Amino acid sequence: MIQQTKQQLITSKIVIPSLVICVGQACTLKCKDCGNFTPYAPKHMLRYSMQKIINDLNLLIENATITHLGLQGGEAFLHPELNSLLQFIVNTPDIKQCQIATNGTLLPNVDVKLLQHDKMSIRISNYTRIKSIKTELIDYKAT
Repeated sequence: MIQQTKQQLITSKIVIPSLVICVGQACTLKCKDCGNFTPYAPKHMLRYSMQKIINDLNLLIENATITHLGLQGGEAFLHPELNSLLQFIVNTPDIKQCQIATNGTLLPNVDVKLLQHDKMSIRISNYTRIKSIKTELIDYKAT
């Protein structure tokens, strides 16, 4: 039987298998059944402070490793400071994988190299009633 010393227990990090962060409520759609109540969000909630999100993640990873981090909104790609969060994620070894949820209605305004990083993926929602730019978005990530 392997015994851990008190110091090893103190320095070992917990593992968070999955964590989802909402970066704001701004969205290109106004779905009446939105699970995030985006169409009803007050204007001050359209975009959350990216610096606060990064600071909170920093505090969390002092004692934890995040296996899968999900980013969503509203529409996450509408956040004007998303690049800074993606750069933080790419540079943080204690965040293993990141998936960005999008409704597929617009191309992201972020550094494509960040989206191409091995730990990044994009999940495009399958809304049957809207015209998606799924093919263009997949091509954007591949370029």
